Amino acid sequence: MAILKGRGHGKLLLFGEHVILHGYPALGIGVPPSLELRARSLATPGVVFSDALQQGLKRYPHLLQQFEKAFLVAGRRWWGARGVSVTVQSSVPIGRGMGSSSSLSVAAAHLELYGKFSLSELTAHQRGEIWKRAHHFERTFHHTPSGIDTALALDAPLTIFRPNYPVRAENSAYSWRGESSPTERASLNTENAILEAAIVIIVLPRSKGAAELIGRLRHQVNQRPATQRIIHRLGSLTIQAVDHIVAGFPSASKRSQWLEELGQYANQAHQLLTALELNDPLGDQLLTQARRWGALGGKISGAGAGGAHWLIFDNNTAQRRALAAIYRQLRQLSHARRLSYQLYSGRITGSHWQNFRERHKAPSP
Repeated sequence: MAILKGRGHGKLLLFGEHVILHGYPALGIGVPPSLELRARSLATPGVVFSDALQQGLKRYPHLLQQFEKAFLVAGRRWWGARGVSVTVQSSVPIGRGMGSSSSLSVAAAHLELYGKFSLSELTAHQRGEIWKRAHHFERTFHHTPSGIDTALALDAPLTIFRPNYPVRAENSAYSWRGESSPTERASLNTENAILEAAIVIIVLPRSKGAAELIGRLRHQVNQRPATQRIIHRLGSLTIQAVDHIVAGFPSASKRSQWLEELGQYANQAHQLLTALELNDPLGDQLLTQARRWGALGGKISGAGAGGAHWLIFDNNTAQRRALAAIYRQLRQLSHARRLSYQLYSGRITGSHWQNFRERHKAPSP
């Protein structure tokens, strides 16, 4: 039986969450955990979604209708089929800042447009078409998405995003008007970045959803000058961190110092995200302790209130030592509170991951 497949990857945002919507840059990378949709032809008309997909999208009936139309078109285009059945498999943590919605949006767009081909077989133009379609789907989850999550879900290398829309002045309120987002008024400029560092990713439960957090911050930016100033400081810090990455370390002998400075940028960014009340107490505790265990720095990744956090290390030995200590602490909390979590480790070499692995996890209770 012929099968169409669509795949979207998770993501890790290193710098630029929230401020990307205000004209500042961002830095992120796709991660190996992924979501795959599979469509098979049916003799009967219509679309049959698996129970897992139906359950996952029950709060988004409009999106389910969009998917139904898109997958029917794909079935007719490739097979002349009257109907299709669609199933889902995913290793992306759901609702925890690693791009579960963007991976689904990209997988759906991939299946619809180029479901006979893998992402690696597609041209840059074809991947761009998937991004545009996925960005449309993503608006159902986040009404004003920046576009970077769906771009990273295309298994992107380490990438700098620079929006074409201007940075908002520190003393002016930034407001969204109508239904359009900045990326629908102007596209994102992208360039590959280079890094050589060991990374640990901690994924924790969230106390609030991304849409709620983004909406709350939007309101605060429009109403509170103090919040506007923090956004401006965070955006300016993001520019410094991105420029630091672009400049690279001047010599091999100064690599450790260069990484320490990058870790400091991460620490300072986390402090500003904390000032915006986007932090999580357990995440704060683990980031602080990890610095004692050898991490050069780290911060929350994504919308906040829990979810993904990342830590940077100079070498694999320090990474392993901190990973073991974090695991011991999370395991104790998991037994005491039935806490669910995931721990990943890997190394960014150049623009891509090496030895990326899920090291430990405790499933949701």
